[in-house]
Amino acid sequence: MFIKKAGLLLILFSLTSCSTKKTVIVIPEHNTVVEDESILRSDFEKNIGNKVYFAFDSAILSQEAKDRLKKQAEWLVAHSNVIATIEGHCDERGSRNYNLALGLRRAEAAEKFLITQGIDQRRLTVVTYGKDKPEVEGHNKNAWRLNRRAVAIIIKAQ
Repeated sequence: MFIKKAGLLLILFSLTSCSTKKTVIVIPEHNTVVEDESILRSDFEKNIGNKVYFAFDSAILSQEAKDRLKKQAEWLVAHSNVIATIEGHCDERGSRNYNLALGLRRAEAAEKFLITQGIDQRRLTVVTYGKDKPEVEGHNKNAWRLNRRAVAIIIKAQ
């Protein structure tokens, strides 16, 4: 038992000494919660998935996107102290202004879905990047498909 507690304290010390961010680790024996936004962000991205994809010239959520957003909502419910930004993105085709508007519609579609799943709107913000921040460089169908997306970014644990 002593070794277990010493190990947890060592982990806590090493995480807090290397970062200026607030750190969160759950220590079950003591009901202690310490949060680190980077740990939360990594968990969300790796285990839930932070991206949903859209069809060409569309802000309509596919069933696959809705399924991913349901998982995101479940995670956000379990982490009620987290605030997120939803980014809307487009592929390179179309004018800059058109793609900024389409990116906004995509981010808002994801936001509205999360709200219907019980996430407080005050925990979410939306932003559009249009075609300005492609995930994949390229001028082909695969690059375009991956760039038409909405991305939920964990930005803060309150």
